[in-house]
Amino acid sequence: MRQMVKHILMIFEYQQPDFQVIGKTVFAVFILLFPFVGFAQEAEEQQSVATDSAMEQQATDTAFISLRARVQQDTVLLRWAASSATLWFHTNKYGFDIERYTLVRDGKVLDTPEIKKLNSTPVKAKPLDEWEAIANSNNYAAIIAQALYGEDFTLSDGDETSISKIVAISQEREQRFSMSLYAADQSFAAALMAGWAWRDTDVRKNERYLYRVIPLNPEQTGVPTGYGAAFVAIDEPEHLPQPFGLTGVFNDKNVILVWDYTLFSDVYNSYFIEKSTDSIHFVRLGDLPVTNFNSKNEEKQQRIYFTDSLENNTDTYWYRIVGLTSFGETGPPSEPISGKGKQMLPYIPYITVSDINEHGNLELEWEFDQQGNTFIKGFELSHSEDANNYQTLVTDINPEKRSFLVARERLTASNYFVITAIPHEGEPASSFPVLVQPIDSVPPAVPTGLTGTVDTAGIVRLTWKNNTERDLLGYRVYRSQLKDEESTPLFYLALNDTVYSDTVNVRNLNKKVFYSVAALDKRYNQSDLSPVLELEKPDLTPPSSPVLANYKIRDDGIEISWINSPDADVVRHRIWRREKSEGYSPASILAVINDSATTTYVDTSAVVGVHYIYTVTAAKRNLLESRASNALTLFTNKPKGKTMTIDRLDAVMDKQNKMLKLIWSDKLRDVVHYEIYKGVNDEKMTLWKTVPANKSREILDENLLANDTYRYAVRAILKSGKNTGAKTLTVKF
Repeated sequence: MRQMVKHILMIFEYQQPDFQVIGKTVFAVFILLFPFVGFAQEAEEQQSVATDSAMEQQATDTAFISLRARVQQDTVLLRWAASSATLWFHTNKYGFDIERYTLVRDGKVLDTPEIKKLNSTPVKAKPLDEWEAIANSNNYAAIIAQALYGEDFTLSDGDETSISKIVAISQEREQRFSMSLYAADQSFAAALMAGWAWRDTDVRKNERYLYRVIPLNPEQTGVPTGYGAAFVAIDEPEHLPQPFGLTGVFNDKNVILVWDYTLFSDVYNSYFIEKSTDSIHFVRLGDLPVTNFNSKNEEKQQRIYFTDSLENNTDTYWYRIVGLTSFGETGPPSEPISGKGKQMLPYIPYITVSDINEHGNLELEWEFDQQGNTFIKGFELSHSEDANNYQTLVTDINPEKRSFLVARERLTASNYFVITAIPHEGEPASSFPVLVQPIDSVPPAVPTGLTGTVDTAGIVRLTWKNNTERDLLGYRVYRSQLKDEESTPLFYLALNDTVYSDTVNVRNLNKKVFYSVAALDKRYNQSDLSPVLELEKPDLTPPSSPVLANYKIRDDGIEISWINSPDADVVRHRIWRREKSEGYSPASILAVINDSATTTYVDTSAVVGVHYIYTVTAAKRNLLESRASNALTLFTNKPKGKTMTIDRLDAVMDKQNKMLKLIWSDKLRDVVHYEIYKGVNDEKMTLWKTVPANKSREILDENLLANDTYRYAVRAILKSGKNTGAKTLTVKF
């Protein structure tokens, strides 16, 4: 809406408009334009303490004139303000022009709006000598006069240190700007003197107008000249709304009044507070209205808080608020609220002893000044298990009594106790809570009735019967892959339900899975495990992968050796090969081995110098095939002279347990240790581990992630300080 209006106003300013085309559009848009917002509050939200250069930049980017209008009988009141301190100083010097466009007459939109300039000379502040009379009787006018013409402008006689002076100087322009707008919001007469308001008395009830306030810029200073606009319907005056939402918190001889400032911030910029002792005759509290200039974290505070004192706590007092507009109008008062002050106890109890005796009962003792006994009816003892939701345990404890015995049956694992003094009138006074935790080393009973199922997707559903202990915290579920294996908990926090879902891998070698359940109380005493539940998994497991175990480069080709899959129902093994240069292209079947005793194959078709990647798979009778074995990257090449290098580097992957084993071999002498380098995906390989020469030539890499590419390199460090060439290997996990 505002963007649309902005375009229309730009047409008004920069070119002669075709009013036959846009007249009705202007009328419809400006019906909803420019809500009544306090100018001082707008300025405070937009301005912050800044350097002159920062403020000049802000003015260049966002400065504009805000205009609003108000109909009073046969008069239209206009109030406007600059949005920045720079534009404010500029317009104070050059002033404004006011134009009125008559758009509608007798309910009809005019084909050509009638334009009238309301001022004959620029509208700006009256000379200083004309301010004396009004400033003597109007404090707001005095503030504006000081802001416009005063040589110095400070808000208080604060600290006069050099630092505070620097801060005051840097803030002076914003102070003049913001405080003058605030003062103008409180006094329409002062705003007229400052050249920020206008009365248009030459109006007719059968007409509707569009007003424009245009900042003058005769010297073309470069300060933005965006004007303000407002639409007015003389025959449709707006009635001021009644404030609502006033609440009060009555305390000991005082009350805190609270209401939402933002509900009517587009109408009222401040409020008068009125007080009554009979609900009929209200007296205004002070001559100055209350407004909201408090802010936090650069955000306007939503509510206004006002504290008033009460003469006593026995009489009833009524309060209401009256809104004040920037045009000097006061709206209807809010609905009154009423209340009485509340006498507060001068003494507060506090618990001094909270011990468990030899019988398991709790002995409580508290202190409360004996002089306060006449003020109270007695005491109440409250109990909670979490220090939040207190329940009254005992009422009507004699005012003279200072101790109480709580039976062990009423105690739980954690107990918070509060003693409260109940006065004859006024608010109760409670002690600070104390925590009592009885000793408890008895675990709950072993859970019973454990049952469960496993579906083809590997989803396990377990249920069991609920324990009946009062201090039961929950349950832990344990699982193992073998019947005689020690179970491990699936989680360490307590499950407060008797239903649990788990997932298992139905394709691994374990045909069964085993579960048991333990119960925990609130002291984390744990019961023994329930009898083990044995669940059969669906037979969807492919055979185990073979393992490429060795290789040999022969004159007639590449010989590879593997360990066959140990599954009894495996009927064949297949050897796969692809060239390394083919990237991730699918491998081709090199050979099919139907003899389970065969574990060696010679690739006589291998070309010298070409890198090949070999894998082996196993298949069952039901055609379920294993995953590919660990990959070996090999090539044939006749060695030229003796070289110091690692002869072989292989990787054996275990994807189920997310790890792989690096294995290397060499015929080197005087090796001190081996350096293993590692890189993931596109990362640069860095030193990962060192392995002493007297250790086995293998190492585990754990916690690997699926679909990541891992690159390894191994080199030997010799006693001479030299290192061998690195043997590299790339594995797609």
